[in-house]
Amino acid sequence: ALGYERIRLCCETQNHGYARAAARGAELATRDCLIFLNPDTVVFPGWIEGLLEPLTQNDPLAASGPVSNYAAGLQNVARYLPAEISAKGMSAAQLAEFLLQQNRDRLVPTDLLIGFCLAVKRCVYEELGGFDKDLFLGNDDLDFSWRLARAGYRQVVVPSVFVFHKGQESFYTESGAKTKYLVQQSTNQLYEKLYCAYRGSPPDGKTLWGIEWFSPQRNLVSVIVPVYKDPHVTKKVLEAIVRQTPRSCEVIIVDNGGDEKTGQVVADFAASLKGELKVIRNEENLGYPLACNQGLAAASGDYIVVMNNDVVVTPHWASRMMAAFAIDPSIGIVGPRTNYCAGVQIVTECSYDESLLDSWAEQWYLRHAGTLRPTNRLIGFLWMMKREVVEKIGGFDPLFGIGNYEDDDYCIRAQLAGYKLVIADDVFVHHYGSRSFKKQPDAYVKLLQTNKMLFAGKWEVDFTGNSYRPDQVVARFAGGVDRNTLYIPLDFNEIFSPHVEPLDVGCAASFKILCVPDPSDHEHSWLRLVRDYLKAFRPDEGVGLVVRVEPSSRDWFVKVVSAIQEMAIKEGIDLDRNDLVVEARNIPSNQRGRVYRAANIFVALPGIRKQALVREAQACGLQIVEPSDLAHLRPCLQV
Repeated sequence: ALGYERIRLCCETQNHGYARAAARGAELATRDCLIFLNPDTVVFPGWIEGLLEPLTQNDPLAASGPVSNYAAGLQNVARYLPAEISAKGMSAAQLAEFLLQQNRDRLVPTDLLIGFCLAVKRCVYEELGGFDKDLFLGNDDLDFSWRLARAGYRQVVVPSVFVFHKGQESFYTESGAKTKYLVQQSTNQLYEKLYCAYRGSPPDGKTLWGIEWFSPQRNLVSVIVPVYKDPHVTKKVLEAIVRQTPRSCEVIIVDNGGDEKTGQVVADFAASLKGELKVIRNEENLGYPLACNQGLAAASGDYIVVMNNDVVVTPHWASRMMAAFAIDPSIGIVGPRTNYCAGVQIVTECSYDESLLDSWAEQWYLRHAGTLRPTNRLIGFLWMMKREVVEKIGGFDPLFGIGNYEDDDYCIRAQLAGYKLVIADDVFVHHYGSRSFKKQPDAYVKLLQTNKMLFAGKWEVDFTGNSYRPDQVVARFAGGVDRNTLYIPLDFNEIFSPHVEPLDVGCAASFKILCVPDPSDHEHSWLRLVRDYLKAFRPDEGVGLVVRVEPSSRDWFVKVVSAIQEMAIKEGIDLDRNDLVVEARNIPSNQRGRVYRAANIFVALPGIRKQALVREAQACGLQIVEPSDLAHLRPCLQV
């Protein structure tokens, strides 16, 4: 009697969003017209006839919608009630009957039909490709109405049909943060479509649909890509950025002393890029942290992406990640998931061919849509941050030289500055993974070990193997850190310069030699230098040696001091003198230049840090010498 024989059920095992569910229903439907109806609505007699009757008479008229108690714009029922009548004074059924009698044959042209109840000719629906399935939650109706208008079709509100709408009741089955995140993602994705259609100058919601509540994140995105050789992969990475970021975006390439082929890839990319491109070229490889800082200094976006040149982004990556910032203003940095990284961002069950990456990433999104996860650590293969984070804590720490652990350091500093880190579990990107380092595995191991020590020394970290608890580090420093020490200037020369105030290292000598033992120097060149110095110079000659212990951890300090003591005993050298200083204080990174300024000459000892340390010493105006022997070194001294 209720016509249940006309009902067809399609039960999905997973929520793929409204647009995909609607599309599935349309595939099963057999009639010439389709009506899409939310599950939190109540309809009244004559509603179907009222919506479909206009669609049978006018070819350009392709879609219709009712009025409702919970609708914006021209579908708001209050527009169609006399001033002396209030909807609150009637039941929903009485209101439906009143509107039916008062508005027979009345049609109101509109630019927007809201999707709680929407009737459309099947042929038009199929011609336009249906609802956009990429819009998981919300904005599918805005998009569909916009495409109807662009295709030359008319849409009308039918004031004689009233549908009671409980108002996004299904939204409340999920957390408010999750639904807000999903809606913002869909809003951003629709903006991307408009951005392309209007060639970078999309109209606002008022112009397109007569509404004020279309609020995409239109902000400029700056994408910083430090590049070091590997032209083949770099080309894929840059092409993916162009293809997958259809919004206001500037790309900043920092060519870190690359080869000719890589330079050509960058040049070709510049010619094809639709948005703004900035290229910074370095004569030598300055390392990842400094290259990132150069990019950060050049960036003008409100959202800033820092990424490796071996990461391939996927559809809607930027719009989906930035939506996280709309959920909680204290979120400072967002990171995606990937196939290759350390930590909890890794996806171990990857099974895609590279040519199918985009579709695999979209399936991943559907399984994890709307999932944001708090974390204390993000891996720096790719992340997006708000500009205000950079304004508050600056750039990456040059302490980490070529790179590794600078991302851990940045995450701790960001959290100590009051920002949250989150993982966008629904965004997946492909990471080839440390390709430059893989070509030199021994050097990579030394770099990891050394930077691990530097990181541990800076933050007093207790590692268990290669693991540590970033939450414990943040908790330990949260109450006692000087926030001024968190800031790392983007300009290298603000830290390392001849104008930096020298540090008092407690050495009485008027002329000072500085050396920094490198933990990766297993030949102990630094110890031979100390021995040769002690044998060559008397305390009264005014020549001092400053041995800077960096990392400034207790273990490394004990090793250095013990080695000097054992050497002195073996060589019969008296250490009771005031011209040899072991400087082991944990000096804030933004003041490290003061150590160099305390000396006159820097001895470039072997080790994985040599190039970075020499660069810092030169910037501070020190003369650089090799540790051959004191006979070679003495002519350089102006005592």
